[in-house]
Amino acid sequence: MRRKERMIPIQLRVKGVTVLADVTVNFDQIEGDIVAITGRNGSGKTSLLESCFVALYRQLPSRPEGIYTYCHGKDTVVEYAFDWHGKRFKSIVNIDAVSNKMEAFLYDGENQPLKGITGKTKDFDRVAAEMFGPPGLVLASSFAAQDKRGNFLDLAKIERKQLFIEMLNLGLLSRVSKLAGKMATDTDVI
Repeated sequence: MRRKERMIPIQLRVKGVTVLADVTVNFDQIEGDIVAITGRNGSGKTSLLESCFVALYRQLPSRPEGIYTYCHGKDTVVEYAFDWHGKRFKSIVNIDAVSNKMEAFLYDGENQPLKGITGKTKDFDRVAAEMFGPPGLVLASSFAAQDKRGNFLDLAKIERKQLFIEMLNLGLLSRVSKLAGKMATDTDVI
């Protein structure tokens, strides 16, 4: 796979998630490939990796309770700069764990908010799913939660079907079929 065809982390800042008080990792300053992240149990390795998922989907995949349970205070933040298909983007998720409120933003390389992103989480979720695929697709791929949540074999039959529809872009075929049917209905055929 060529470098421009995948998500390349550039920088990740995590403040107030699990044991991570305020950590910034500049991936673009690391020489070579990252093979492993090591450390003692409870030092935040999983939290650090899953924070990339938080930046895109607002959830910690291996944590059973909601994200607010694992955040601290009113000013938790996850900022993630990355390259996606040769273009730079930045995601910022602000979490108020005291009031259980959240806002999320997605910016292009010029620090301009993407169309439709106003901070409202439902808008963010819609745009993120359109750009990167739904969270289930990511969890069933090579990025899997440590506790195996999202594992393809554990998905319900309908969820596996939906995952294949997404992976094979069959939704587009369905939309084209519906449009063709509508056009045939709207057209008088002699």
